[in-house]
Amino acid sequence: LVPSLDKQWYQRRVRVYNSVPSLRGLGKCIDANLKVNVSQEKQRVRNVMQRDSKRMWAQRPLPQFLLDYCSLDVQYLETLYHYFLRNGVDLKRICEASERYASYLRSVPNLSGNRYLTGHGFLPHNIIDYEPFFGRGIQCAGCLKLFKKKEFNDRDVSRLCRMCHRVKQNCNRNHFKPKKRF
Repeated sequence: LVPSLDKQWYQRRVRVYNSVPSLRGLGKCIDANLKVNVSQEKQRVRNVMQRDSKRMWAQRPLPQFLLDYCSLDVQYLETLYHYFLRNGVDLKRICEASERYASYLRSVPNLSGNRYLTGHGFLPHNIIDYEPFFGRGIQCAGCLKLFKKKEFNDRDVSRLCRMCHRVKQNCNRNHFKPKKRF
């Protein structure tokens, strides 16, 4: 009985450790919740832009298809807002999380120098489910934040929190290099 409980505990811990929310973007959010295929329309324009992007954006007045491309996300914001209200989404919590995320991005001194800080598409810890942490902790070797011991995989000697561990896995698996911002 003891080994099976130990195994169940370990499997649950691995599931929690591997669950890192990812950032999907507004287009994907609209697609998933409103069942409108914004991503496909935007991709069509992106395919055209890949050929000669700079010249297209420099053209004045902008062609109508570029104006439509720019307004696609904004067009659905109000509808998305009412959809979330009808479906019981706690918008106050989302606004607070959004402010925490913006504060986090402002607090990081050099975003482009560390692959664990930005450009990877994963949501940093304590953005959605905020849990203040005070006291001594273990510093993650990737994002350099302090965490409780439970954030680390006992078998991982690299001392990466679960988000940084996921970023490292993706980088190794896909030869992925995060996008540089700014």
